[in-house]
Amino acid sequence: MLSFFNSKKTYIVDTNQKIIKFTNFFLVKSTFLAIISSFLQILYLINLPLLLIKFAFSKKNMPKKNQKIEHLNVAYLRTTDSYNLRSGGSLGHTLGTLDGFNDLVNNIHFFGIDKLQDINKDIKSTIFRPSRFLNYVNISNRLIFSQYFFNKLKNYFSSNNYDIIYQRLSRDDISGALLSRFFKIPLIVEYNSSMSWEVKNSSFFIEKIFIKITKILEKIMLNQASIIIAVSSVLKDELAKKGYTNVFVVTNGVNVNIFKANNNDLKSNLKIDKNQKIVCFSGSFGFWHGVDIMEEAINKLNEQNINCHFLMVGDGFYRNNFEKKMKGAKNITFTGNVDYSKIVDYLSIADIFLSPHNISTKEKFIGSPTKLFEYMSIGKIIIASHLDQISEILYPSLKISSNNDLNDFKINAEDTGITVKPGDSILLGEVIKFTLKNYESLKHMGASARLRAKNYYTWNNKVKEILKHLNNYE
Repeated sequence: MLSFFNSKKTYIVDTNQKIIKFTNFFLVKSTFLAIISSFLQILYLINLPLLLIKFAFSKKNMPKKNQKIEHLNVAYLRTTDSYNLRSGGSLGHTLGTLDGFNDLVNNIHFFGIDKLQDINKDIKSTIFRPSRFLNYVNISNRLIFSQYFFNKLKNYFSSNNYDIIYQRLSRDDISGALLSRFFKIPLIVEYNSSMSWEVKNSSFFIEKIFIKITKILEKIMLNQASIIIAVSSVLKDELAKKGYTNVFVVTNGVNVNIFKANNNDLKSNLKIDKNQKIVCFSGSFGFWHGVDIMEEAINKLNEQNINCHFLMVGDGFYRNNFEKKMKGAKNITFTGNVDYSKIVDYLSIADIFLSPHNISTKEKFIGSPTKLFEYMSIGKIIIASHLDQISEILYPSLKISSNNDLNDFKINAEDTGITVKPGDSILLGEVIKFTLKNYESLKHMGASARLRAKNYYTWNNKVKEILKHLNNYE
């Protein structure tokens, strides 16, 4: 299509922000490589039926009982095809789970598709990257890498006595199921969403043609799992409707030793008035984060000249548009992408945190936001949407459903935050204004939230829950 544009120069920006000049030679080369890549992907799949037949006729293993946690050797598999991760919930979840295993078991070995930034240096890490050529077109490249990954890991599994395989469910990947079945090792599958749901919401139409294959591969993984760890009750219910009875809810967590408020010079470096309260959002700016609601609320507050500074930490799909709309505002700072290890510094200078998640009225909120647990661990006031797991985690809370609740409220010493009716930008703005006005009376919520995080939501506690579900550990 670009070849029809009547312009002197045309450029393409790829997903890694690499700028490529578009020429006729580039068009011919890209087309040729796409055709060859597609053809080779089909050829690579010829041996798949034989592999699946062997899989079907081998017996499913059962977990060994009464093994002590400190004696376990765990293989952690991460095959989600996202690269150069610097921040975000999935990175935080992976690092946290790895740290939990590392603290509790005898040995944890990370096998991944890409090196993880900020991974604990004590954790052994082995990386196998997929072929760039076979990744040129997204048709069956994930499944091909699944076979490649399985073949590479066979040598490691033959020479090491792993007791458990832990894998985050990844689209079109069955490497964990293959290793589990052939080496008779229990498989724990972490379930964050249905892979077929991801395909349905993909912008790449070719993937939707093969959605039935995606469903079959997902079923292979889930059927092989000794237990399935769902991050929310909504996801557990979704799997229960499909007939799975070995599903357990284990929420996300936080490392309370890392995410604790520190003293730093960021407020001065960002040229924020030292007397201003900072209202902070941290995240990847997805549609479910309620970015549009937050934007409208901030605009309303700025019309009223409310004295505070808004700090937007992170990057994502809607961040650029959000920042453009706020260009005239002097009381808002967008940091852009921040390395995971440095996020705590930005959170530490905040006074109030925002988690204004929003969803369609026809849906339930499936998530377990890592940002919520990080907010809690920092120990500042949290304003979050009253949605499914969010309101369960932030409990008890001061619940605000309308402006009337702001005029008639009772302060509870045990409240961990403020939960607000989702999707209402005017109410969110009023709650922010209310919190700024009553900050001294409400700031105890931060200490209550941190205490709750320390007692229930550390990554060590989460890993203990997982292992207890698997083998009835005490």
